[in-house]
Amino acid sequence: MAYRRNCGAPVLGRGAPVGTAGVPVALRGGGGVRRPAAAGFGADHGRPGVLVVRRGLCVPAQRRDGRPRGPGERLPASDRPGRPPVRTATAVTVLLAVAALVLGGLAGNGVLGWVAGFLLLGWAYSCAPVRAKDSSVACAVVVFGLGATSYAAGVAAAGSGWSATGAVFGCVMAAWMALVGSLVKDLGDAGGDAAGGRRTVAVVRGVAAARALAMAGAVLVGAAGTVAAALWAPLALVGAVPVAAGAVWVVARVMRDARRERADRQQRRGAYRAFMVTQYSANLLMLAALAAG
Repeated sequence: MAYRRNCGAPVLGRGAPVGTAGVPVALRGGGGVRRPAAAGFGADHGRPGVLVVRRGLCVPAQRRDGRPRGPGERLPASDRPGRPPVRTATAVTVLLAVAALVLGGLAGNGVLGWVAGFLLLGWAYSCAPVRAKDSSVACAVVVFGLGATSYAAGVAAAGSGWSATGAVFGCVMAAWMALVGSLVKDLGDAGGDAAGGRRTVAVVRGVAAARALAMAGAVLVGAAGTVAAALWAPLALVGAVPVAAGAVWVVARVMRDARRERADRQQRRGAYRAFMVTQYSANLLMLAALAAG
Protein backbone atom coordinates (compact mmCIF):
# COMPACT_ATOMS: atom_id res chain seq x y z
CA MET A 1 0.00 0.00 0.00
CA ALA A 2 1.40 3.36 -0.97
CA TYR A 3 1.23 5.87 1.83
CA ARG A 4 0.51 9.53 1.37
CA ARG A 5 3.58 11.63 0.96
CA ASN A 6 1.67 14.87 1.05
CA CYS A 7 -0.32 16.05 3.97
CA GLY A 8 -3.31 18.29 3.96
CA ALA A 9 -5.93 19.24 6.46
CA PRO A 10 -8.08 16.12 6.26
CA VAL A 11 -11.76 16.52 6.97
CA LEU A 12 -12.38 15.39 10.51
CA GLY A 13 -15.29 13.40 9.19
CA ARG A 14 -12.87 10.87 7.73
CA GLY A 15 -10.42 11.14 10.58
CA ALA A 16 -10.89 10.42 14.24
CA PRO A 17 -14.32 11.47 15.45
CA VAL A 18 -12.97 13.70 18.09
CA GLY A 19 -14.02 17.07 16.78
CA THR A 20 -14.91 18.46 20.19
CA ALA A 21 -13.25 15.92 22.44
CA GLY A 22 -10.46 18.41 23.06
CA VAL A 23 -12.82 20.78 24.86
CA PRO A 24 -11.86 20.57 28.54
CA VAL A 25 -14.86 20.02 30.77
CA ALA A 26 -13.65 21.40 34.07
CA LEU A 27 -16.17 20.16 36.60
CA ARG A 28 -16.14 20.25 40.33
CA GLY A 29 -18.50 18.98 42.97
CA GLY A 30 -21.84 20.75 43.11
CA GLY A 31 -21.72 21.67 39.45
CA GLY A 32 -19.58 24.78 39.86
CA VAL A 33 -16.87 25.67 37.38
CA ARG A 34 -13.25 26.28 38.05
CA ARG A 35 -11.45 27.97 35.17
CA PRO A 36 -8.73 25.68 33.80
CA ALA A 37 -5.18 26.94 33.91
CA ALA A 38 -4.19 28.60 30.66
CA ALA A 39 -1.48 26.01 30.13
CA GLY A 40 -3.91 23.14 30.58
CA PHE A 41 -6.40 24.74 28.21
CA GLY A 42 -3.75 25.18 25.53
CA ALA A 43 -2.45 21.65 25.91
CA ASP A 44 -5.95 20.19 25.68
CA HIS A 45 -6.74 22.12 22.51
CA GLY A 46 -3.42 21.49 20.76
CA ARG A 47 -3.76 17.70 20.75
CA PRO A 48 -6.54 17.30 18.16
CA GLY A 49 -4.47 19.39 15.75
CA VAL A 50 -1.62 16.92 16.13
CA LEU A 51 -4.02 14.06 15.41
CA VAL A 52 -5.44 15.66 12.25
CA VAL A 53 -2.08 16.61 10.74
CA ARG A 54 -0.46 13.31 11.71
CA ARG A 55 -3.33 11.42 10.12
CA GLY A 56 -2.50 13.12 6.84
CA LEU A 57 1.01 11.71 7.09
CA CYS A 58 0.01 8.18 8.00
CA VAL A 59 -3.09 7.10 6.12
CA PRO A 60 -3.05 5.69 2.60
CA ALA A 61 -3.68 8.38 0.02
CA GLN A 62 -7.16 8.29 -1.45
CA ARG A 63 -8.99 9.95 -4.29
CA ARG A 64 -11.95 12.14 -3.48
CA ASP A 65 -14.31 9.25 -4.22
CA GLY A 66 -12.70 7.13 -1.51
CA ARG A 67 -10.71 4.78 -3.78
CA PRO A 68 -7.07 4.31 -2.71
CA ARG A 69 -4.20 5.56 -4.84
CA GLY A 70 -2.30 2.93 -6.76
CA PRO A 71 1.47 2.44 -6.33
CA GLY A 72 3.32 5.34 -7.92
CA GLU A 73 0.10 7.08 -8.94
CA ARG A 74 -0.03 10.83 -8.54
CA LEU A 75 -3.34 12.15 -7.27
CA PRO A 76 -5.04 14.74 -9.49
CA ALA A 77 -5.05 18.32 -8.24
CA SER A 78 -8.75 18.09 -7.42
CA ASP A 79 -8.00 15.36 -4.85
CA ARG A 80 -5.14 17.14 -3.10
CA PRO A 81 -6.20 20.75 -2.52
CA GLY A 82 -3.82 22.90 -0.51
CA ARG A 83 -1.62 20.13 0.87
CA PRO A 84 1.73 21.40 2.17
CA PRO A 85 4.99 19.50 1.62
CA VAL A 86 5.47 16.47 3.86
CA ARG A 87 8.36 18.18 5.65
CA THR A 88 6.12 21.09 6.57
CA ALA A 89 3.40 18.76 7.80
CA THR A 90 5.92 16.75 9.83
CA ALA A 91 7.35 19.91 11.39
CA VAL A 92 3.86 21.15 12.30
CA THR A 93 3.03 17.79 13.88
CA VAL A 94 6.19 17.76 15.96
CA LEU A 95 5.77 21.36 17.07
CA LEU A 96 2.15 20.85 18.09
CA ALA A 97 2.99 17.67 19.98
CA VAL A 98 5.89 19.29 21.82
CA ALA A 99 3.81 22.37 22.62
CA ALA A 100 0.99 20.21 23.98
CA LEU A 101 3.41 18.25 26.18
CA VAL A 102 5.17 21.39 27.43
CA LEU A 103 1.90 23.13 28.26
CA GLY A 104 0.59 19.96 29.86
CA GLY A 105 3.66 19.83 32.06
CA LEU A 106 3.28 23.48 33.02
CA ALA A 107 -0.36 22.92 33.93
CA GLY A 108 0.55 20.33 36.54
CA ASN A 109 -2.08 18.24 38.33
CA GLY A 110 -1.34 15.23 36.13
CA VAL A 111 -2.34 16.96 32.88
CA LEU A 112 0.92 15.90 31.22
CA GLY A 113 0.07 12.21 31.61
CA TRP A 114 -3.35 12.63 30.01
CA VAL A 115 -1.86 14.65 27.14
CA ALA A 116 0.76 11.98 26.52
CA GLY A 117 -1.92 9.29 26.60
CA PHE A 118 -4.03 11.19 24.08
CA LEU A 119 -1.10 11.59 21.70
CA LEU A 120 -0.21 7.90 21.91
CA LEU A 121 -3.80 6.89 21.22
CA GLY A 122 -3.91 9.31 18.31
CA TRP A 123 -0.83 7.64 16.88
CA ALA A 124 -2.42 4.21 17.34
CA TYR A 125 -5.56 5.43 15.58
CA SER A 126 -3.90 6.41 12.31
CA CYS A 127 -0.40 5.02 12.08
CA ALA A 128 1.32 1.66 11.66
CA PRO A 129 1.61 -0.85 13.16
CA VAL A 130 -1.75 -0.46 14.93
CA ARG A 131 -3.84 1.66 12.52
CA ALA A 132 -6.94 1.18 14.64
CA LYS A 133 -9.11 3.05 12.16
CA ASP A 134 -8.86 0.07 9.82
CA SER A 135 -10.91 -2.09 12.20
CA SER A 136 -14.23 -1.00 13.68
CA VAL A 137 -13.60 -2.78 17.00
CA ALA A 138 -10.10 -1.39 17.47
CA CYS A 139 -11.33 2.01 16.33
CA ALA A 140 -14.10 2.03 18.95
CA VAL A 141 -11.66 1.13 21.74
CA VAL A 142 -9.09 3.75 20.75
CA VAL A 143 -11.70 6.44 20.16
CA PHE A 144 -13.24 5.84 23.59
CA GLY A 145 -9.76 6.29 25.04
CA LEU A 146 -9.26 9.52 23.08
CA GLY A 147 -12.48 10.93 24.46
CA ALA A 148 -11.81 9.76 28.01
CA THR A 149 -8.26 11.14 28.13
CA SER A 150 -9.43 14.46 26.74
CA TYR A 151 -12.13 15.00 29.36
CA ALA A 152 -9.79 13.69 32.07
CA ALA A 153 -7.21 16.29 31.05
CA GLY A 154 -9.84 19.00 31.39
CA VAL A 155 -10.78 17.83 34.86
CA ALA A 156 -7.11 17.59 35.85
CA ALA A 157 -6.42 21.10 34.54
CA ALA A 158 -9.29 22.42 36.66
CA GLY A 159 -7.65 20.85 39.70
CA SER A 160 -11.03 19.97 41.19
CA GLY A 161 -11.16 16.20 40.83
CA TRP A 162 -13.92 14.14 39.31
CA SER A 163 -17.54 14.85 40.14
CA ALA A 164 -20.59 12.81 39.21
CA THR A 165 -21.41 15.35 36.50
CA GLY A 166 -17.95 15.13 34.96
CA ALA A 167 -17.86 11.34 35.09
CA VAL A 168 -21.31 10.85 33.58
CA PHE A 169 -20.95 13.46 30.84
CA GLY A 170 -17.42 12.36 29.95
CA CYS A 171 -18.46 8.71 29.69
CA VAL A 172 -21.55 9.55 27.62
CA MET A 173 -19.55 11.57 25.11
CA ALA A 174 -16.71 9.04 24.91
CA ALA A 175 -19.28 6.30 24.31
CA TRP A 176 -21.02 8.46 21.70
CA MET A 177 -17.77 8.72 19.76
CA ALA A 178 -16.84 5.06 20.20
CA LEU A 179 -20.18 3.34 19.59
CA VAL A 180 -21.68 5.74 17.06
CA GLY A 181 -18.98 7.83 15.39
CA SER A 182 -16.61 4.92 14.77
CA LEU A 183 -19.36 3.17 12.79
CA VAL A 184 -21.18 5.94 10.93
CA LYS A 185 -17.91 7.41 9.65
CA ASP A 186 -17.49 4.30 7.48
CA LEU A 187 -20.98 4.09 5.99
CA GLY A 188 -20.15 6.29 3.02
CA ASP A 189 -16.77 4.74 2.25
CA ALA A 190 -17.25 0.96 2.26
CA GLY A 191 -16.04 0.61 -1.32
CA GLY A 192 -12.87 2.60 -0.77
CA ASP A 193 -12.22 0.86 2.57
CA ALA A 194 -12.52 -2.57 0.95
CA ALA A 195 -10.15 -1.57 -1.86
CA GLY A 196 -7.71 -0.22 0.73
CA GLY A 197 -7.68 -3.47 2.71
CA ARG A 198 -9.49 -2.15 5.76
CA ARG A 199 -11.53 -4.51 7.94
CA THR A 200 -14.41 -2.35 9.10
CA VAL A 201 -17.82 -3.80 9.93
CA ALA A 202 -19.18 -2.36 6.69
CA VAL A 203 -16.52 -4.25 4.74
CA VAL A 204 -16.51 -7.54 6.67
CA ARG A 205 -20.21 -7.88 7.51
CA GLY A 206 -21.77 -5.58 4.96
CA VAL A 207 -23.18 -2.07 5.05
CA ALA A 208 -26.54 -3.31 6.35
CA ALA A 209 -24.87 -4.80 9.45
CA ALA A 210 -22.89 -1.60 10.01
CA ARG A 211 -26.08 0.44 9.78
CA ALA A 212 -27.82 -1.82 12.30
CA LEU A 213 -24.93 -1.58 14.77
CA ALA A 214 -24.70 2.20 14.35
CA MET A 215 -28.41 2.61 15.07
CA ALA A 216 -28.20 0.26 18.07
CA GLY A 217 -25.21 2.18 19.43
CA ALA A 218 -26.98 5.51 19.02
CA VAL A 219 -30.10 4.29 20.81
CA LEU A 220 -28.03 2.70 23.59
CA VAL A 221 -25.90 5.77 24.27
CA GLY A 222 -28.82 8.19 23.98
CA ALA A 223 -31.06 6.23 26.35
CA ALA A 224 -28.43 5.07 28.84
CA GLY A 225 -26.80 8.50 29.01
CA THR A 226 -30.07 10.24 29.77
CA VAL A 227 -31.00 7.69 32.44
CA ALA A 228 -27.55 7.86 34.06
CA ALA A 229 -27.64 11.65 34.14
CA ALA A 230 -31.14 11.71 35.61
CA LEU A 231 -30.16 9.25 38.35
CA TRP A 232 -26.70 10.44 39.34
CA ALA A 233 -25.89 13.82 37.76
CA PRO A 234 -28.90 16.01 36.87
CA LEU A 235 -26.69 18.80 35.56
CA ALA A 236 -25.32 16.41 32.94
CA LEU A 237 -28.80 16.26 31.41
CA VAL A 238 -27.91 19.52 29.66
CA GLY A 239 -25.52 17.50 27.52
CA ALA A 240 -27.18 14.08 27.68
CA VAL A 241 -30.58 15.18 26.36
CA PRO A 242 -29.08 16.65 23.15
CA VAL A 243 -27.24 13.36 22.69
CA ALA A 244 -30.55 11.49 23.01
CA ALA A 245 -32.10 13.82 20.43
CA GLY A 246 -29.06 13.39 18.22
CA ALA A 247 -29.42 9.63 18.49
CA VAL A 248 -32.91 9.89 16.99
CA TRP A 249 -31.49 12.09 14.24
CA VAL A 250 -28.66 9.65 13.48
CA VAL A 251 -31.10 6.71 13.30
CA ALA A 252 -33.37 8.68 10.96
CA ARG A 253 -30.47 9.60 8.68
CA VAL A 254 -29.15 6.04 8.59
CA MET A 255 -32.58 4.74 7.62
CA ARG A 256 -33.07 7.49 5.06
CA ASP A 257 -29.68 6.93 3.47
CA ALA A 258 -30.32 3.18 3.33
CA ARG A 259 -33.32 3.79 1.08
CA ARG A 260 -31.29 5.78 -1.44
CA GLU A 261 -30.19 3.37 -4.11
CA ARG A 262 -28.15 5.92 -6.05
CA ALA A 263 -26.92 8.16 -3.23
CA ASP A 264 -23.54 9.80 -3.77
CA ARG A 265 -20.80 9.76 -1.16
CA GLN A 266 -21.82 13.05 0.44
CA GLN A 267 -25.42 11.94 0.78
CA ARG A 268 -24.32 8.65 2.35
CA ARG A 269 -22.43 10.63 5.00
CA GLY A 270 -25.56 12.30 6.34
CA ALA A 271 -25.53 10.15 9.48
CA TYR A 272 -21.96 11.19 10.22
CA ARG A 273 -22.83 14.86 9.90
CA ALA A 274 -25.71 14.31 12.34
CA PHE A 275 -23.29 12.62 14.72
CA MET A 276 -20.84 15.52 14.57
CA VAL A 277 -23.46 18.25 14.99
CA THR A 278 -24.77 16.38 18.04
CA GLN A 279 -21.28 16.12 19.51
CA TYR A 280 -20.54 19.82 19.08
CA SER A 281 -23.95 20.83 20.41
CA ALA A 282 -23.75 18.68 23.54
CA ASN A 283 -20.30 20.01 24.45
CA LEU A 284 -21.20 23.64 23.82
CA LEU A 285 -24.45 23.42 25.76
CA MET A 286 -22.68 21.74 28.66
CA LEU A 287 -20.01 24.40 28.76
CA ALA A 288 -22.64 27.15 28.61
CA ALA A 289 -24.55 25.57 31.52
CA LEU A 290 -21.40 25.29 33.58
CA ALA A 291 -20.41 28.87 32.85
CA ALA A 292 -23.87 30.08 33.83
CA GLY A 293 -23.78 28.08 37.06
